Amino acid sequence: MTDFLDLVRNPVFAYGIVTLAILYGASAAIALLSGEYRTAEKLINSYLNILTMLLLSKLTGLPLALQIQLAPGVMLVLMGAS
Repeated sequence: MTDFLDLVRNPVFAYGIVTLAILYGASAAIALLSGEYRTAEKLINSYLNILTMLLLSKLTGLPLALQIQLAPGVMLVLMGAS
């Protein structure tokens, strides 16, 4: 738990996450306003996958190739999907 708190307190990581959230959020909002609901959903899911990969990288040190395979599955577990 201490590693996670140190990660969240790191200003570079926090600013990066906030910047990505703003960019992806703005893109998703534009897609929603133009009626592209599926595109907005894809943008939000891709942001969550990137966030999951960053957290897996920082907390576990897994290689990128493995993270790409694990991130969607981890997101399904975190979201409670079956």
